[in-house]
Amino acid sequence: LPHCFAFDADKSQKEDELFITKSCVYTLVRDVCGGSSPSFEISANFQRPKDTLERTFVSDLRVTAIDLPSLYLGQGPVLAVGDPDSTVPMPYSSGGLTAVEVPGTSEAGWPNPDTPIMQVFLPNGVLIKWDGIKTVQIEVPPTGRFMDNVCGLCGNNDGVSTNDRAMGPHVGGARSRRAAGA
Repeated sequence: LPHCFAFDADKSQKEDELFITKSCVYTLVRDVCGGSSPSFEISANFQRPKDTLERTFVSDLRVTAIDLPSLYLGQGPVLAVGDPDSTVPMPYSSGGLTAVEVPGTSEAGWPNPDTPIMQVFLPNGVLIKWDGIKTVQIEVPPTGRFMDNVCGLCGNNDGVSTNDRAMGPHVGGARSRRAAGA
């Protein structure tokens, strides 16, 4: 299973899978991509389990959003609110945020259907699905203010898959089938 797919990717096509090979924290998705502060951002900490392995896994996630404390999604899966050490029990609900744990299913494409999946619903309509092991799925509303107004490794949500791997102005807008650092 890939770490994630771009929002506009054809999930049946192997070449649209996104794998990261370098250990680093990457932005998966955020809005307000022109440089000012985003109203939300989801980043992932990619780690290699061994230096000899090329592939990484998502070790944890951090979510920041206006009017919400920082959220930390860790291995297990566990949810911490405000501070990485302040874990909360599931289900959790506060300030328009809801987090629940649901059974994994093979239909959803998770590597192990027996693994519980944490689902975090943000007040802005964004849904984060996290297996607490290595894989994350993010869903943004397909229309409205997030249509073609997000950026990060998951793409721009404009309905066009061919522009999701644009790497930005620092490399002259070059395109890559693999993400920077991958």
